[in-house]
Amino acid sequence: MDWTQIEKPLSGNLFDKYTHQSIVPPLDCLNIDEITWNQCRTFALKLADKGFLDPLAILYASFKRLYPNCTSIRSFARWLSLHEQNQDDFKNYFKQYSIHSTNIYSTGELIRSAENLQLDRELSPTIDQYDQIWFLFSISIRIPANDYALIADTLILDDGVTRFSVRHRKTTSSSRIHCLFALTPSGKFSNQLIICKQNKHLKMNFQSSSFTHIVQTTTGDIYPEHIQQWFEDFLSLSYGKDRCAILIDPRTTLLTSEIENLCDKSQVDLITTDLNSYLIRILVPIISLFDKQCSEVNRLDRMFLKSASDFKRIIFTIWCSLRTLKQNEQIYEIFRQTKFWKNQDELYRQSVRASLPTILIKKKKKKSIEKSGRLDSNSFFSLQTNLARILL
Repeated sequence: MDWTQIEKPLSGNLFDKYTHQSIVPPLDCLNIDEITWNQCRTFALKLADKGFLDPLAILYASFKRLYPNCTSIRSFARWLSLHEQNQDDFKNYFKQYSIHSTNIYSTGELIRSAENLQLDRELSPTIDQYDQIWFLFSISIRIPANDYALIADTLILDDGVTRFSVRHRKTTSSSRIHCLFALTPSGKFSNQLIICKQNKHLKMNFQSSSFTHIVQTTTGDIYPEHIQQWFEDFLSLSYGKDRCAILIDPRTTLLTSEIENLCDKSQVDLITTDLNSYLIRILVPIISLFDKQCSEVNRLDRMFLKSASDFKRIIFTIWCSLRTLKQNEQIYEIFRQTKFWKNQDELYRQSVRASLPTILIKKKKKKSIEKSGRLDSNSFFSLQTNLARILL
């Protein structure tokens, strides 16, 4: 077949037609540079060696960016399988690439999914070489239209979240925002990236920054470039130092070689664990604790009738929930006896304990608040801000 006579890049319909006929459209016809493509393949296979579950879907994340006309992971898998080398390198993954029915799990669903799991293996000895471990988390916050409670669910960062708005057609009046952040075992938290749909009902009264980066899109879906943006902010704020690693959910697939290049420049490693270890040792304990703290913040917000569609309130809920993970040394008890706990964590724990003042509440002032039954908006946000500063 004379590919030089076909307009580049090849249309999506022709791509599907030829792959169904077992005809392999060449990279040049897709406007993909061969050197770049080989770097993407190497990156996906490297993550497979580290324990990531779906290198084929990881490679698809790069392919989709290089050739946007391919809109289906099934079409990509067919095309990939027509190459002999790919058949050898990805032979264990062609029948199990990720097409999840859902990417969102409530805390209750998450806990139930891990109830009967067992720890099959010890943590990798490579964990010992790092001075600091960061856990990358992704949550989806439901914003109800007629209630004051914000509900935080767990979000799996695979190809499904790039089509979330299409796969989950609006059946309720609630909306969602997605949030990425990282935590250390001692409770120190990083910058956040918040992705939300442009919504006239959402009161945008919070200024975006590199620490709390807000991205508004027409769909509210997450793409690999958003994950890359989070990494850029994380590294620019100097969180990635002192021989650190970022531990990621092994089901994550929205990772590209550009992210690896960013991390390599800062000497930050991307690592993971087996899925059972990740769920039992990390995700379920942290999300359960986060949900508990978020419920407490919701209770206070409900008392003062704070609207769920107020963006400042949403950000403060995330901040307060994260900062109060350190209350009563709750998060320390989860990790202190594990390999994740490093000397940096102990130093941070000691600095937090030294900075906590003894707070005395005067009974007279308390009665005054109870008698009036309300605080004005500015006073309430000031109260939240002071609490956040104490617990930072």
